[in-house]
Amino acid sequence: MKQTSSKISVILISTLLVLNIFGLALIQVGKGTEELPDYEPMDWQTSQSGFQGIPTIEGAPAEGASASSVESFATTPPVGTKVYDWYLEAISAGTPTGTQPWMTLKAISGNVEVWLQDYLWFLPGDPRNNYDVVPAGGWQHGLNVTDAMCQYIADEFNNVIYPTDTKYFGAPMDRDGTNTIFQQLGWPSYYWDWIATDNPQRVIIKVLNIRDTGYYNPAYPYYTVGFYSSTYTRTYYKRNMIHIDCWRWWQRLGPQGKQWFSDAPSLRVTAARAFLMESTVAHEFQHNIHRDWNPNDPSFMNEGCSDYAQMLCGYPNTVWGHVNYYLYTPDNSLTEWEIKAT
Repeated sequence: MKQTSSKISVILISTLLVLNIFGLALIQVGKGTEELPDYEPMDWQTSQSGFQGIPTIEGAPAEGASASSVESFATTPPVGTKVYDWYLEAISAGTPTGTQPWMTLKAISGNVEVWLQDYLWFLPGDPRNNYDVVPAGGWQHGLNVTDAMCQYIADEFNNVIYPTDTKYFGAPMDRDGTNTIFQQLGWPSYYWDWIATDNPQRVIIKVLNIRDTGYYNPAYPYYTVGFYSSTYTRTYYKRNMIHIDCWRWWQRLGPQGKQWFSDAPSLRVTAARAFLMESTVAHEFQHNIHRDWNPNDPSFMNEGCSDYAQMLCGYPNTVWGHVNYYLYTPDNSLTEWEIKAT
C-alpha cells in the first residue's frame, strides 16, 4: 500500500511539473472549447521561442554610409497617423493573408511612441482568431490591443521603465530617424517619412503579431513575447526601437486582476499574468542600451541584465519563471546560447 501511494505521489508531481511547463488549459473558442496551450512567453533567442529570424534588405549600405540627400529634421507625427512599414511588409509577404504592412501610431508619452500593427490576425482558419469573442461587448477578440492599453504602456515606459533602465544601465545613443537605409537606397518617402523625431531619445515600441513557430502552429506551447534588433536600430531605421507581441494584452498588462473591459465577463478578461508586458518592455529596452554600451558581452550577461532590469522596474515575479525553466532542465547551459543574427 505504501509503495502504491508513493507511485501515485510521483505520478502526481510529474503531472504537475508537465502542466506547469506547458500550461495546458481549456481555451474558450467561439461557442466551444479547444484544448490548447496557455502560451508561455519566451525570449526570442531561445530555441523554444521558435522565432523565425529577422528579415534583411539585400544589398543594404554599410552602417554609417551617407545618403546623397538627407531629409530635414522632423517631429514625431500625431497620434492616429497610419504608415507603411517595411518590416511588416517583409514578414507578411507571400502569406495567405497577403502583404499587411500598415501600422498606426497609438500613443506618445515623453520618451516613447507606441505603434500598433493594423492586421493582428493569425492565418485563415486558425482557432485563435475567434478567441474570447463577446458578442455584446465593445471588444472583439484576444488579439485586441486598445488605445487605452497603448497609452498605459507608453506612460509606464516614460515614467518608470525609461528612467529606471537608463539610471542603472545608461542611456542609449541618440537616434533621430534621419538617414535611414530606405533613404540611402532611394526608396519612396512613404517608407521612411514617419520615422524621424525631434527627440533622439524617444523609443519606438512596435506592437505586432510576431511570426514564430507558434504563429503557424496553434498547438505550439510557447511564443516570442518580444525582441530587439541592433540591425534595425543602428542601420535600418536609425531609431531606438523594440518589438513586442500582441497576444492577450488584457491578461498580461497591469496588476493582478486589472479589468480592461468592463462590459465583458470578469473571469475571462482580468489580468492573470501581472505586468508581463511591462516587464518585457523593460527587458528588451535594456538590450537596446546594452548593445550601445557593451556590444561584445556574451549573451548570458546581456540576458542577465535584462532580467535584472525587470526587477529594478518593479516587476519581480516574471523572473522566477526563468529560474524554474533551468531547474526543469539543469543540463541546459547558462552560458552557451543559440546564436542568432541581431
